[in-house]
Amino acid sequence: GDIINKICSIKKSQMSTNTDLTHFTIQEGRLIRRIIDSSKSKVETRCTKRGDNITIGTKNNRLGFIRRWLQWAESRGRMTFDRTFFDEFTQFEEPVKKSAKPIPDNELTALFTLAKKKSEDSSLNKLLYLAMTMILQTHFRPSDVLSLKASNITLSESQRVYTIRHKTKTSGANLQIDPLTKYDYDILQDAIKQTEVLRECTSDKKLKDRIFIYRECHGLVKAVVREELYSYMSRLCDELGFKTTYGPYNLRYSYMTKVFQNAVANDLSEVELRVLTKHVKLSTSGGYVKKSRSDYFKALYNVMLEDVQLDIAPK
Repeated sequence: GDIINKICSIKKSQMSTNTDLTHFTIQEGRLIRRIIDSSKSKVETRCTKRGDNITIGTKNNRLGFIRRWLQWAESRGRMTFDRTFFDEFTQFEEPVKKSAKPIPDNELTALFTLAKKKSEDSSLNKLLYLAMTMILQTHFRPSDVLSLKASNITLSESQRVYTIRHKTKTSGANLQIDPLTKYDYDILQDAIKQTEVLRECTSDKKLKDRIFIYRECHGLVKAVVREELYSYMSRLCDELGFKTTYGPYNLRYSYMTKVFQNAVANDLSEVELRVLTKHVKLSTSGGYVKKSRSDYFKALYNVMLEDVQLDIAPK
């Protein structure tokens, strides 16, 4: 009860980033998690018969309860949330599944070769392979790709290119509009064709327009979530005998790293970098590749950099 009261008080405080009482932002999600994290690790009560202290709740219990409570409110249309709001509610003991590390080219090639081969085995494998390809080839975050909707792809008459309207980590209730390359468009059209029958037969209104959906073994139509894509990529890595297990975020880091490599090699401007990464601040893009900057500069300028702190912005 105390935690729920504190959540309500967030909206009334200066810490809130949104005045809409029915919409919660990512920042507010972090504040809620911080409230739970700062509370006592467990709640104890005294057993009247034996006088023993017993645990009746933990941080994870409270985190899970708050998450389910908010999701219940969302499912009934009483509240809305930023696209990745619920990502902040991962249980405390769960390992972080993303690491700031791109996939080496030789392993990346082997990973996609196996994924493409397995895409011929089932429609779900085909869908997961297409999702992996979109994440690697575009600036879209994994969660953005998996939440794309078919009707949001339109042909821009003025520019004669296809565009897509979609939610992003920071767009909130609004949709961001981005152009699609012919290659990206073909990938999405392949996925749309793959799941067309499922959209027609499902009774779930939320899935009627989603691109990345599949049918479970018992017939229920579900949306592909990031955890399922991570598990699939983990199995591919195990089969290939990789020492490192890669997930969707590693594909994103690979994309960002290659964008940065291309920028250094071809002297791209800050504007061009922002177009490719969709980051307002270049420091955000740098966070994906900061471990490799020295290597790029050594190769480009043929110089040795030993124990030198590089600050490449804004030059």
